[in-house]
Amino acid sequence: ARPSAAARGGGGGGGFSKKPARDLGAELVTSVEEGENGVPKSVTVSATDGRPEPTKEQMDATADAILNGKKVWLRSKARVKRKVAGGAYLTDFMSTSEGHLTMLGAGTTVTEVTDSSCDPSVRLYSLQAPAMKFPGLTLRPTSIMQITNDEGGARMEQIEAQIDGEPPKMVAALRLMTSDQTLSTDVKVKVGRDGDAELSSDLRLDVGMLLPKKFPAPVKLIEGLGAKLFSQALEKQANTFMDKLEVAYAKWALEQGEGDGAGGADAEAQ
Repeated sequence: ARPSAAARGGGGGGGFSKKPARDLGAELVTSVEEGENGVPKSVTVSATDGRPEPTKEQMDATADAILNGKKVWLRSKARVKRKVAGGAYLTDFMSTSEGHLTMLGAGTTVTEVTDSSCDPSVRLYSLQAPAMKFPGLTLRPTSIMQITNDEGGARMEQIEAQIDGEPPKMVAALRLMTSDQTLSTDVKVKVGRDGDAELSSDLRLDVGMLLPKKFPAPVKLIEGLGAKLFSQALEKQANTFMDKLEVAYAKWALEQGEGDGAGGADAEAQ
């Protein structure tokens, strides 16, 4: 395959570190050279073995996005609230291993990877999430999630992420152009005098993308449409999250002898 390299002029010298090539959906391979300050200096784009060679336009657009691209932010969020009968012990449940697995339960595979040096209130998990379906696009994210508990609830935060899915070319392009991503969920519990709890869940997903300077669509249109689609997906995920958390808590409370629902909470309060 014919490689194509693009370089940014100026910027001085300095030691260079060369990143290993990445397999982007078995379509393209990029090699990025950076200076000591981490700023990309040159990009090489070529096809992987046995794959059709990318066009000059594709290679130039890829290099231009990394070296000179415009940053576009797709910011999405969703909030769900509900009242949980007998929810006085929700924060206790959310601090247990069972509670953590429930909060991460949307994932098809969950593995704890907590380091022994971590604070006792912090746990780390490897999570493979279910597919997120959009018109003409399916994404399957995998990530490392951190859960931090306190007396008012819990916070889940993504600290590493990778995206797979189909169609492969679109996913490869998305993965290549995505430069920043943050995902967090804040769960707050407020217990009333009646022993019931007000449960709220705030999900936020921010994705920063680099696009070529001559990208044909306006930035505001891309940001608006992306935020709308991701927010709709997050709202569905938030409702599913709350449903599973409420059901799992009721089962756990019953097993702990705290009763099922308001009756158990009232008996405890008396």
